[in-house]
Amino acid sequence: MIKRKTLIISMGLACVMGAIGILVGRLAYQVRQGVKATEQFVAMPPQYHEQFALACDTLLAAYPRSEVRPVAGSPAPGPALSAIIEQTKPRRIMIQPGRVEVSIQGVARLGCNVIWRENPEKKGEWILTVWGADSRHVVYTRPAHPQ
Repeated sequence: MIKRKTLIISMGLACVMGAIGILVGRLAYQVRQGVKATEQFVAMPPQYHEQFALACDTLLAAYPRSEVRPVAGSPAPGPALSAIIEQTKPRRIMIQPGRVEVSIQGVARLGCNVIWRENPEKKGEWILTVWGADSRHVVYTRPAHPQ
């Protein structure tokens, strides 16, 4: 009887350990994909970053209130996504007054997130920032217009 209980417990423990191993492997894969997407986005030319920022401006104008937009390709109310954003195959787009966040790859903050917002350090200046698993890059800055 004790051998049977030990065998059942051992099998259950092996299943749990196997499931944990699969989850850890999947998370590591998602982090690698996020790092790769971050590197690719950062490496794009300045004109690309400027066009991406303009597309984010269009979203801000179209959605004056906070909204989490469904993944690209899903039917959604409102204007269609700009092609430059659509090409990134976003997982999620969060629109808030004065801020657009496009999650491109990976898991939450471990992935690649592109954020267009007003620079908190310089009023009127806007920045396009790419957040990776372990990095942050300001890839485009639109200066404040003189008053």
